[in-house]
Amino acid sequence: MAITIGTKALVDLLTDLVATASDVRGVHLRTVRGPDGDEPGDTTLLVGTSTNGAVLGHTWTQCTGELPPMIWPTASCDLVIGALKRLGKGDKLHAVDVSLDGDTVTVVETATLFDDGARVEFQVGDLEPWPGDRLWRILAGPPLPTPRDERGDDLPSTPRTTWAPGALATLLQIATRRKEALHLFETHSNQIHRAQIGERWVGAVAPLRAWDHDDPEQPNTDVHLERPDELDLSWLAEYRGGVFVGAPVFPDEKKAAKSEPVEQPPLDPTMDAPPAAESRDLVAAAAELVVAARLGSGSMLQRKLNIGFARAQELLDDLAALGIVDSGAGGVSRAREVLVDEAAMRARLAAREGRPGEHDSE
Repeated sequence: MAITIGTKALVDLLTDLVATASDVRGVHLRTVRGPDGDEPGDTTLLVGTSTNGAVLGHTWTQCTGELPPMIWPTASCDLVIGALKRLGKGDKLHAVDVSLDGDTVTVVETATLFDDGARVEFQVGDLEPWPGDRLWRILAGPPLPTPRDERGDDLPSTPRTTWAPGALATLLQIATRRKEALHLFETHSNQIHRAQIGERWVGAVAPLRAWDHDDPEQPNTDVHLERPDELDLSWLAEYRGGVFVGAPVFPDEKKAAKSEPVEQPPLDPTMDAPPAAESRDLVAAAAELVVAARLGSGSMLQRKLNIGFARAQELLDDLAALGIVDSGAGGVSRAREVLVDEAAMRARLAAREGRPGEHDSE
């Protein structure tokens, strides 16, 4: 059984598959008859799939002939890429023949008038352990179920998804080589995300288990940007996604802007006003926030009081000293448990200031 395939097409296919492969599983290849983009009818496709356990890649290219399912070891894929990359460069019509005889794969440059061309031979890998049913379920099955924790409880989905840098780097490497956008499809922040790059690559990537973070809606760290004296928020009203800082204005545009000033919509006065926390007791403000939310979240205090990470942690320690939240023995990334209700909170704040609480004055 054999196929004929464009040399560059085979090199590109294997290059992307090696990026998502592991040395243990190798690359799964076979031919199928199926549609390819907008072309009418079915055509013969060499289809490849690979996974390293965290990233899954599935791609195809056109060929002629037929090959059964088989595993190409990643080292053999690298050997073929190295042997053919130079041959296919700059010659779109250059082709190779790929044949399978028993367990031996032969990749040979399609015969020319002068010689039989370059030749690479290697042995296929073991097809038995290939997790084809699992990979089909991830890519082609119905939406994946909600993931569960060690106790069997459903994990909550949050606005934050945590990624291993190597996993995303692999997808970006493929997208960069193909000069196509990377699309990620999320059904749950902690579940496997399906991915697509162009019209001939689909895959999936697994996020890391959710970080133990007290606020999943924003980063839990300081931002060291200088707050401007005045905020121009007009751009937000017109923002439609994508690039959020455009190119510099050209000189002729600057002249036009001076001669024809554009009236800007009025800004929200609350956005430029100094934070309320600057003119009130931060401890009392923090106490009111955590009791109302029933959550001693440092990042919530950062957001609501416009303070930094370190100051938010100091406030939580102050509240712990008053017995309003727990001591945070689990670390700064864990939200503090709120220990009192509103009445008890006000009494403790009153005692801190040396004045009777509301219940004491009745």
